[in-house]
Order: sequence, then structure tokens, then C-alpha cells
Amino acid sequence: MPTEATKVVQATTLPTKFSLAANYDPELVPLLAAYPVDEVYGKFPADGISGGRPRYLATPLSEADLRSYISLLDSHGIAFNYLLNGSCFGNREWSRSWQKKVSSLLDKLGDMGVSRLTVSTPFLLELIKRRFPEFKVRVGIYAQVDTPRRARFWEDLGADAITLESFSINRDFSRLAKIRQSVQCDLQLIANHACLMNCPMQSYHQNGFAHASDNSGSLFIDYCLMRCSRLRLDDPAQFIKSAWIRPEDLGVYEAMGYTTFKLLERGIPSSELLRRVKAYSEQRYDGNLADLILSYGFKEPIRKESHWSLRHFWKPLQLNPLRLKPLLNLASLQGMLTPLEHNPVSVDTRKIPADFLDGFRNRDCASLDCQTCGYCERIAKQAVSVDPEYRTKVLSQYAEIDTLMATGKLWNVSTRSTAKEFLDKPDCDPSLVAASYRFMEWVNGYFGGTRVVRRFISAETRCPDVNSPLRILDIGSGSCDIPLAVSRWARARGIPIEITCLEVSDQAVAIARRRLALANDPAIHLLQEDVFTHQPSEPYDCAVSSMCFHHFDNEQILMLLQRLRSFVNNRVLINDLRRSPLASFGAGLLLAVTGAMPGVRHDALLSIRRGFKIRELKSVLKRLDHVTFSVKPAHWFRIAAVIKFKKRN
Repeated sequence: MPTEATKVVQATTLPTKFSLAANYDPELVPLLAAYPVDEVYGKFPADGISGGRPRYLATPLSEADLRSYISLLDSHGIAFNYLLNGSCFGNREWSRSWQKKVSSLLDKLGDMGVSRLTVSTPFLLELIKRRFPEFKVRVGIYAQVDTPRRARFWEDLGADAITLESFSINRDFSRLAKIRQSVQCDLQLIANHACLMNCPMQSYHQNGFAHASDNSGSLFIDYCLMRCSRLRLDDPAQFIKSAWIRPEDLGVYEAMGYTTFKLLERGIPSSELLRRVKAYSEQRYDGNLADLILSYGFKEPIRKESHWSLRHFWKPLQLNPLRLKPLLNLASLQGMLTPLEHNPVSVDTRKIPADFLDGFRNRDCASLDCQTCGYCERIAKQAVSVDPEYRTKVLSQYAEIDTLMATGKLWNVSTRSTAKEFLDKPDCDPSLVAASYRFMEWVNGYFGGTRVVRRFISAETRCPDVNSPLRILDIGSGSCDIPLAVSRWARARGIPIEITCLEVSDQAVAIARRRLALANDPAIHLLQEDVFTHQPSEPYDCAVSSMCFHHFDNEQILMLLQRLRSFVNNRVLINDLRRSPLASFGAGLLLAVTGAMPGVRHDALLSIRRGFKIRELKSVLKRLDHVTFSVKPAHWFRIAAVIKFKKRN
């Protein structure tokens, strides 16, 4: 029963009417005539003026098709409302070309028999009312009209009707009553949406839609839809919290003076649109409420433009289209691309209490913490169910996509790869191990790896507080090619050094021992030990690691440097790979020219993807206390970081 707040506005004598989404099916129109459908709303797939849906969701429609459709609607007493409801025009509205374009479009629409428009921006409303006063203009939901003050602003500006911000206020009866009292124009509520209540992504989402419908050609990924869909699967109570209106509850709103209701969604099958019109016209529905509020998951296919995925997602200059496969898989799983045999989400209307709305009468949901209230959660436990297999598959796909997008892998601008190289495996093919180390020795010799270490050791020998001979720890020595080269260089210059080499790989140690035996270099000592457990009998003067740190994650890097602090007196050199698309391209070219075997190519390119950007390594090192450091680029896509431990008091 209506409370005092909802009784403030007495029942109107105006009959209830519906504004229905268009799918441009001419066979549906005569069936709609049996119900109080006052208008159908839609727009061209591309008219150069922003709208409220991305271009790829549009139903194919030519000018001749729309003209014929409008004529058919008119013959059944149904108007057509053309949408110019984008929330943003990218500042193009201040250009002469846009002004000409919108004027030409409005002339054309008038000639086609359109008499109603929907807008979401105040300037466009003023423009139409001044230049094209013959049109009736409704303010769309993207204008976010949710207070009496906002409603009066739009009415004073010339609005003939306003769609209120139904996502947040459909169940705020006190506010609805006050808004209804504040204006004389028609007010419309969206009855069957599934949007999050007080959605924090609303502005971002509607602006994304605006720019995805303006013919700019930019790729649009509907992050917001994916995020809210995931939230609903994680928390099924969100299906109850969404401020939809049950068909059975229309009478409550009619008693407050609200008699115009908008029904979503554009482009969906005719049978689904008819189901929605019938349910709300009869003010009764005993089935799955999800069938009325969701915009996907139907048994029948949705009509789209030919080659729509190529048209809108083949953007090789913006990202690798092949990386969009997980997104397409997700869309298919949810029935956005292909029909589903049954809706995996069930909101059983029979298990929603008849007095459901009474639970919101004395609650200010915008001010409440849902966790302390629990009203919607209790109803969801009874009424909402999600197919477990569907839920698991979809959430798993969302997790994969989240990783692809948030890390940047979708655009190949990701953070460091965490994939494992073949060499990381204990059972790696010995021939691949040998070939890999031969390639690394050649690269270190000719492309700067050894040079970086020589410069560091040269600087260390000039420090006044170092010992003689200079005691050096070499971490992850591999085949010991760099320690041997540095030792030869130092001996030729009369610089006394001792190098302790640490390596854990059995196969690498075997290769290194053969090389050391041939070299017979007394300055080098090889230990098969893990640096994370190594404990020397006396400290080292400095430490060096070449092409090793990219095998560690950030936490391991910090842990290792903290350990080195306890037995390295001066500085540590990290001599590693600098990650970039150009580095990957150059390495790929080099590998192709040298005829490297596939496993070597795999590990070399993966090593670059596991490498560092300068800002990344700096960010990690900033987390260390009592150190100074420098991180600089070196030749041939190397990165050289030098860390100096400060002496603690």
C-alpha cells in the first residue's frame, strides 16, 4: 500500500503508456498496437551525432528502412522518438561542421515524419527549441535528473518530458513525489533496467557509449558492462538491488503521478520485446524476472550488421585483434553473440514478497551500508539463482580478461611477463640448454653484456675502501662467460680480483665447469648454490648479476637485495634486459638471421618480455631503505642498475 510519502501526489487520470525500444521488425508493430505503446525509440547506426549505445550494438538500418518503419508505426498510432542522447560530443558541437551536420539531420528527420527527440545535453535542447520548435523533446536518463532542482532546470530550458535517473531513485518514493510536484512536464521512469544502484561507473560508461557511437572509429571495449556483470555474479543480491520496477508494482508509481514508463532494450528479438510489453501492460509476470531486465541471453539471435566484429574490433593499429578472443569467448558464454537454450540467471518473481517495495519505504538506500541492512540479500537468497557451471566459467573468463586489460597485455604494453622459460625447467632438453648458452655468450660478447660489467668493476676498483684483491660475487653465472671475460680483462690491466660464481642449474653448472677447466683461471670459483641461501665466510666487496634478475618477481628482488646487504660491503650491479617493442623486434630479427632453434627463440623473446622498464625497476628499488641507486639504459636494450648500501648507525 502507498505510504503518506507516495500519497502526496494523487492518482492521475492519464492512462499508463510505454516507450519501447526499437528493433525495426515491421511484423512486431501490429502486435504492439494491442498494448498502450505510445512511442518506439531508436536511431540510425551512424548519424555522426553521439548516442547512448556503441555502434556495434546497432541494428542494421537504412534511411529507406527507417522512413518505412516510421510510416508503419504512424499507421498504428505509435510515434517514433529519435535519440540524440549522447552525453558528450567531444567538443565537436562548437564546430561549424557539427552544426551543419545536426541541422541537416534534424531537417531529414522532420521530413521522415519524426516529431519526438531525446537529448541529454542542455545546449542541444536549446538548439532544437530555438531552430526546430516543431519537435517535442524528452530529456534522457544520461542527463541524470534525480532532484526537483534538476528537473526544474530542464523544464525551464524547454523540455517537454524528462526521463528520471531511474538507476538510483526508482525506489526513493519521497524524492519521486517531490520531483513530481516540482514540474508540470511529463516524467518517465525506466522500468526494466538491471544497472547497479547508484552506479559509480555511470558517467564513465555513458561517455564511453557516446564516443563509441560518433563515427570516430576508435575501439570501444565495454569495461563497465563487464565489471557490473561480474559484480552481479559475485554478489547475486545485486540483481535485487538494481532499481527495476516489477510489472505488479506499476500501480504504486501510477498513484504518484508517474504514468510513462520506458522499456529496454534496443535490438533484442521481437518475442522478447513483446514479452516485456505484455508483462508491464498486464501488470503481472509469473516467470523469470531476468527475462525482462537483462539485455542478453536469449533463445533467438540478435540481428547485427554484416561482419560487425571485423568492422568494430579489427583495429590492428590500436591492439592485436587476436588478443580480443577472450572477450569474444565471454560474450558468447553470456549469450551476447549467440543464442542460449535457457537463461542461466533466474530471478523468481513468485519468491519476491508481494510487499517487496514496503522494505524501501523507510530506508534511504543511498545513505545505507548494504552490509548492515541485508534486506536485498535476504530476498536474493530466496529468489535469485545462477547456474553454477555458467557462473564458474564466466567468472574465470572475467578474471583472465581483467589480467589482460589491467596489466596491459591486451595492448602489448604490459608489465613484466611471469611466464617460465624452457631453461627454467630442470628437465630441459640438453641440446636446447647448450644452444641457449652459446647464443647468450655471443650476445653478451657482441651486444654489451660484458661491457656493462667491466665498467662497473673498473669503477669499483677506484673506490678508496675496497680490498685487494677485489672480492666479487657473480649471481646466476650461467656458463660463466662474463666472469671469464672480466677476469681476462682485469688480468691484462693488472687488477687483482676474485670472483665467486653462484649457479643453481645442474646443466648450466656442467657447462660452466667445462669452460672453467679449459680456462684454468684461478681467480674464479664456481659454487652450485642458491643465492637465497648462500652464506659466505667473509663479505664481498661488490656483487654482479647479469641476465638473472628478470627471473625474479618484484618481491623476490627485494628479498634478495636485503640478503645481499648482509654480506656485500659496497655496491650491487643489476645488468639485465630493457623491455620494449623495439627490443623484441630487434631480437626477433637477430634470431631469424642467425637461424636460432625454436626453443632459443622462445626463451630469448620471453626474456625480453620478462625484462624491465626503467621506471619499473626504479619503483621496486624505491621500496628499499638505506640505499642509494641509479637505473640507466645501456647499449643494445640493456638496463644497468647500481645499488649502494648505506652504512647503518
